[in-house]
Amino acid sequence: MQPPSREMACAMEALSNDGVKTFYGRWLIDGDPRVLLMDVEAAYPFFDEWKHDFENISGILLPSDDDKTNDAITFGYLVTRFFREVICFYITQVDS
Repeated sequence: MQPPSREMACAMEALSNDGVKTFYGRWLIDGDPRVLLMDVEAAYPFFDEWKHDFENISGILLPSDDDKTNDAITFGYLVTRFFREVICFYITQVDS
């Protein structure tokens, strides 16, 4: 499926330009909700930077060998990046 807005499509393209695949579609469960999937593993090259950032901001040291924690940090930063791209796109459209 195509994303429902230009903002979403441009945010997905920005992630794709960094090598993070995104997919928009329907989840095949009751109600067929629309979903955005992000390839968390494709963002691992950014993980060390994001982990360092998280530890500096929160003061919480993370274990290096905990895959679930690593995935959670990576996914959280991907979601943040996605929304940042949506907002930047929207702001540039409003200003033009």
